[in-house]
Amino acid sequence: MSSLGNRLRQARLDKNLTQSDVAKKIGVTRSIVARYESDTNDPSSENIKKLAELYEVSSDWLLELPTFKNNNYYLLDLPEKAKIELKDYEKYIRQKYNIEKNS
Repeated sequence: MSSLGNRLRQARLDKNLTQSDVAKKIGVTRSIVARYESDTNDPSSENIKKLAELYEVSSDWLLELPTFKNNNYYLLDLPEKAKIELKDYEKYIRQKYNIEKNS
């Protein structure tokens, strides 16, 4: 298991952002971002949301929570084209097996 700080750092690096870039985008200082990444401080729930949106990941992924709800997986880290393909495939399977979608 990796820590929240490690996941935040990994997500930031994956986006080629500096700690200063992140700080400006979420409205904190660079030292706060450094503290998040070193697990010295935990981000507020509001900042978790901002960080997840900035990094294009789910807050569940950041917090290492199960990434499912109502048997539908959140696939926020997939490219948009892949998400569309998965939706199309789900539609195909539902039609093939005559399964109605429960909302």
